[in-house]
Amino acid sequence: MPRTLHYTDGCGTARRSAKKQGLRAAMLAQIRAFAKSPVAVGIFALLILSFLVFGIGDVLGAGAIKDSVVQAGSRSISSLTFKQRFDAFKKQVEQQQNNGQPITAEQAAQAGLDKSLVDQLAYSESFAEMFRKAGIIPSDTLVVSELRKNQAFFDPVTGKFDRPTYQSRLAQAGMTEQQFEGVLRDETAQTHYISGIAAGLVVPRTYLASLAAYAREGRDFSWFTLTPALAGPPVQPTDAQLLAYVKENAATFTKPELRNFTMVRFSPTLVAQNLKVDEAAVQKRFEFERDTLSVPETRSFVQAAQQTELAELREQHAAELQASAEQTRRQIEAVNTLLKDAIEKRSADAAFAVKAGEVSGPVQGSVGLQVLKITKVNPGHQATLDEVRAKIEAEVKKDAATEKVYADVQKYEDARTGGATMAEAAKTLNLETMAAPAPITAQGSDLLGRSLNLPPKMLESVFSLPAGGESDVLDLGQGEYVAVRVDKILPGGLAALDEVRTAATQRYVMAEMGKKLKARADAIEAQVKKGQTMAQAAAAVGAKLETAKGVTREDAGKGEYSNDLMTKVFTAKPGQVMIGEGSQLGYIVAKLDRIQPVAPATVAPMIEAQRDNFRGQLFDDIGFATRNAARDLIKPKVDYNKARTAIGLEALPEPGKAGAGAAPAPPAKTK
Repeated sequence: MPRTLHYTDGCGTARRSAKKQGLRAAMLAQIRAFAKSPVAVGIFALLILSFLVFGIGDVLGAGAIKDSVVQAGSRSISSLTFKQRFDAFKKQVEQQQNNGQPITAEQAAQAGLDKSLVDQLAYSESFAEMFRKAGIIPSDTLVVSELRKNQAFFDPVTGKFDRPTYQSRLAQAGMTEQQFEGVLRDETAQTHYISGIAAGLVVPRTYLASLAAYAREGRDFSWFTLTPALAGPPVQPTDAQLLAYVKENAATFTKPELRNFTMVRFSPTLVAQNLKVDEAAVQKRFEFERDTLSVPETRSFVQAAQQTELAELREQHAAELQASAEQTRRQIEAVNTLLKDAIEKRSADAAFAVKAGEVSGPVQGSVGLQVLKITKVNPGHQATLDEVRAKIEAEVKKDAATEKVYADVQKYEDARTGGATMAEAAKTLNLETMAAPAPITAQGSDLLGRSLNLPPKMLESVFSLPAGGESDVLDLGQGEYVAVRVDKILPGGLAALDEVRTAATQRYVMAEMGKKLKARADAIEAQVKKGQTMAQAAAAVGAKLETAKGVTREDAGKGEYSNDLMTKVFTAKPGQVMIGEGSQLGYIVAKLDRIQPVAPATVAPMIEAQRDNFRGQLFDDIGFATRNAARDLIKPKVDYNKARTAIGLEALPEPGKAGAGAAPAPPAKTK
């Protein structure tokens, strides 16, 4: 049974000298900066995903839970919690990798998102459970302290932690205080643990030197390019050849399911275009907003605590006065330009009762007697309707249009409830039905890949209805509503030859040209290996022989040096001939002439310049090993089929029942 450490600051509570306290503060500042850097992603990736993206674990439960998708010691992820996290994960994927277009749960599962998420959660829960078993448990005091540093929970006026704001933000995220603080406790423990490792990590100089030498090692090689012209004129394929090519590349030439649809749009923007402005409503709104639209008078003043101090102020220049206030904080309590409503009432009355350059009589303020000297009066301006008419009219139109749209939606829904079709209900309200400009895919684009920028909720409805199906009114936000009808469903499948003839022909010709060039390159490689020089080989095909000196790994992908070529150059031995893909269409025949080791004189400065980066790389490797250690120690169990059923999919067959209770797959190494 391990001893449990309920700590308050991660370093014990013993007294320290002032010097040690200063060192500790500096160290923690460096640690926090390091923890936020890309280098630390390897350690914190799973934790951050769990904390910021997926929500929280069932951190309050103990022991096995029958409904758990993930079980890591005393911690578990239930089906409901997994569903919430999966939805959040899928939404992020849609935004970051699918141009904001929705994907179905089935599509996500086909891409392996469900299984990937299960594995990530298993590792994050194992990591947290490992700390629990080690007895590293932050105290309530430390958790509260960390909580009160989160500015998302601050009151924007007072700039201080505000419990109602805290509770409101958690409610928006669907979390309770206890759940959130449980996650914060996990994060604090793990941050302190990793910080300890980072603070004491010293990278051996030999390791740094090896990395520097590897990065700066150069290559000398000769090369020439085989251009498409060497493949001869393109040969047009027969229909039989083209059809065979299409079938061989079915993934490229398979059409997605397409849908035609019609919609009825309820839009304040469209309605406002045909509305006449009600002058009485304009005048009424202007009167309501007049004070907000006007510019109030403001005054610059010097506020002194005592009359004797004011006498001193009168003898000094304004700039000297302000400098003195900043240095001594003795004479001036405030130098400001303020609205009358923004300062204490009695002081404001006094300030606005005298003219520029004058001094008010003593005023009893909250900090004692005060006197004010007015240094400048900034006149206000009373807004007129003519000045702001365009703004007021636009607001009146928008409000009227919003009210009309809401009324139209109610009447439309009443008509549909009474048995009217979408078209019939729209006709009774003189609303226009609009057909989509082109059949669309589930990603919201046409066959040419052009996005129609449809709202996700609308697109989801279109692909959830059968042919002829009509939706209810969908609330798109911002006062916009729409109803849709699916007119026709065009099933996906392998395209007919005539539909893709042009694209397939172009691809076929390019593929055949590539085969001919590769065959030519292979023949040249064989001749060079038999003794033909690179100059003779280049001359035989009319190519120009080039030489490269001191090329490093950093040059990959630059100019003629494709990644494919550089990979082969840096794995070859001197004298070896190789064929690489060109940076453009074609192939490159190259021969490695010499390996240039890095000059010792350049290693030392490079080590110093890159020390932090190398330290991060080593720390990342340690982090990867730590995650594996947590997995091996806790031995989490996962149920991929429960994960599937949690997101509304059918369970897959389980040969030998290997799915339930299986260990998660190793995570991808973060670099």
